Amino acid sequence: MLMGKKMTKSDILKVVNEINAAGYIIPSLIAVVKENEKYKLKIINISPNDLSTSVKEITDKIVQNEIIDSELDVKPISEIATNINAYYEIQQDDTYRVFSLKLDEEEFEKKDTSFVIGFFLVLEQGSNSIWFYQHKNLSTEIKNKIVLFEKDSVFHAEKKNLFKIEQKCDFFIINDSIFTKSIKLLQREFGFTSFIYKQAKDMVSLLDSFGLVSDITKLSSTLDAEISENIKITISKKLMKINFLKFESIGKDEIYERIKSYKDYYFLFKTKFDDSTKTIKITSKADVNNILKVLSNTLLYSPLTKETIDTTK
Repeated sequence: MLMGKKMTKSDILKVVNEINAAGYIIPSLIAVVKENEKYKLKIINISPNDLSTSVKEITDKIVQNEIIDSELDVKPISEIATNINAYYEIQQDDTYRVFSLKLDEEEFEKKDTSFVIGFFLVLEQGSNSIWFYQHKNLSTEIKNKIVLFEKDSVFHAEKKNLFKIEQKCDFFIINDSIFTKSIKLLQREFGFTSFIYKQAKDMVSLLDSFGLVSDITKLSSTLDAEISENIKITISKKLMKINFLKFESIGKDEIYERIKSYKDYYFLFKTKFDDSTKTIKITSKADVNNILKVLSNTLLYSPLTKETIDTTK
């Protein structure tokens, strides 16, 4: 699982400061080309004058807005069910890897234009690098633009597809970790939904071995049921949020007793407790929903209203 120690804003600022300490650096502009479901990173040769200056200005503003002046609240990817405005860190490994951050041997050419899906602006110095990604969309691509150029004192017209490099960042990569607010972009374009499902199924297996639920079948079959993708993703994200290592350290029997002794939890499962085995029976969709709320800590007690609040609503 990609759940290691997360980077903090201080860690990220340290990388930025070490890069800036090297002096004036022109960022690299790299096109992300997708052909036959494979991604290639192709460097774009940019002119050393106006274009390189513009690329640096855009990159500097992204660094300023997204990192230096930002609160840069970083959360582990296991917390994506909370849907808060934060950067989620995805530590790339063999479980989920989009970009190896290795450039293709070919440089970007005109023929690649139709296959561009986005761009990286890259700051690199020594062992430190930050890759800022912006995805191509309808506002950043201008198709069949009439461009005038001069040849032998005569102006000619040519239709071209043009791209805008904007002051935006859909995600950035440092030390092989992706930091993003755009989880839906990763799901839609970079196969992240498959990762979410896999993490959810892994958690079901762990819960099965833990033994708190007498029969895990109802929970596991929910992930395989023919239900809408949005519902399945919501369930999977709740499963990802479960802090299994914490539960394991407390122990199954103690978790069982805590659930049973807490009034609001008890009424969710009052006919489902089995004291002889210290297990909870899960036999319905409502049971699945309730056990996920309890185990993922989305039912929280408010000392002000003295009520238990469902934070998913």
